Amino acid sequence: QEEEMDIDADPFGECSVVPLQRGDLRDFPSVGTVIPVYIEMPINELRPRFPEIGHWVKLRNLTFCTRSGLWQGVMSYQSKVHIISSEMEERYKRDSVERLKTESRWPQWCPKTLDGITVTNCEGIRFSTLMDVITHSQ
Repeated sequence: QEEEMDIDADPFGECSVVPLQRGDLRDFPSVGTVIPVYIEMPINELRPRFPEIGHWVKLRNLTFCTRSGLWQGVMSYQSKVHIISSEMEERYKRDSVERLKTESRWPQWCPKTLDGITVTNCEGIRFSTLMDVITHSQ
C-alpha cells in the first residue's frame, strides 16, 4: 500500500539543496534527467547496497515529491539498488553517444511524430535540451 506524504512536512530536516556547478553538469549526458535523491535511512545501512563511486546503478521503488517546486527522489527501506554491469554500462553509453550524433538529437523519450514539440524552420539550428542551455559556455 502506497503511503501518502504530508506536503507540509519537511522530511529532510534542515538540509539544503545545493545546485551543481556548471563544470559538474557538463559531466552528465545532455539528454536525460538529473534529480537529487535523499535517503530516509541511516547512511551506514545504505552504504553496503552501493558499489564504489563511478559505477552506474539503477534505483527502483523510489518515492518522488516536490520541494520548493523541484522534484526530488526519496530512497526508503523499500527502495532497491541494482548495480549495472560494466558491459551494460558501456552499451548505454554507446547508445547515448550514437543517438546524440544523429542530426536531430531527439531524446529517447521523444515520440515518433513531432506533435507538441517546438520546431523551427531555421536551417542549421539543432534540437537543444535544457542541459545544453544550462551548460553552454556563453
